[in-house]
Amino acid sequence: MTIGEMALWIKERYYNNADLNIVWMKDWHRDSLFTETGLPWVLPSPNMPSIDTSMVYPGTVLAEALNISEGRGTTIPFELTGAPFINAYRLKDFLDKRKISGCVFRVHGFIPTFNKYNGEYCNGIQIHVTDPDNYYPVATALEIFNAVIKTTPEGTLKFRLPPYEYETRLMPFDILSGDDGMRKILESGNSLSSEKERWKYEIEDFIKDFREISAYSE
Repeated sequence: MTIGEMALWIKERYYNNADLNIVWMKDWHRDSLFTETGLPWVLPSPNMPSIDTSMVYPGTVLAEALNISEGRGTTIPFELTGAPFINAYRLKDFLDKRKISGCVFRVHGFIPTFNKYNGEYCNGIQIHVTDPDNYYPVATALEIFNAVIKTTPEGTLKFRLPPYEYETRLMPFDILSGDDGMRKILESGNSLSSEKERWKYEIEDFIKDFREISAYSE
């Protein structure tokens, strides 16, 4: 969704009387990547240095709520996932066998200059997005976290406890992911398929509603 579509969504569902004015974009196509615009990439955050970061961020940002590094303190944050206790080669091998769409993984050790594991060597992997149209960042992150659990001793991967920024009650992982579904499936050790199936039905419901909003801009 564009920012304008998000505004329409909020107006129609929560603030019907809002005075909303949207500035229309020229030469925009929904399936275009930012690299196709010809515009320079301007960092929206110090930890969003490139378009590659933005593609993986929606998933690997969830590592903020775990005791593994999301690569903050390196030059390629969110493309990296690691920790001193991880066996990077076992992790990569485990993920490769799952044939996750749209990306490949490479063993990549790193030493963060700040944030988690500052100054410590982290055994990790880097995500390389090879096919953006078939890359699903949140599903990929779920696979990575599950793979860390499966390739390290029981109880090694831990979820951060509250508080998290302004929230003092909810689990940080639940805040970032939207609910407790992902955390509970990871904690249970059960197959990830039931969680992905839940997403499928929610996405189908969302698409039905989204068609009404997107009709304004197509």
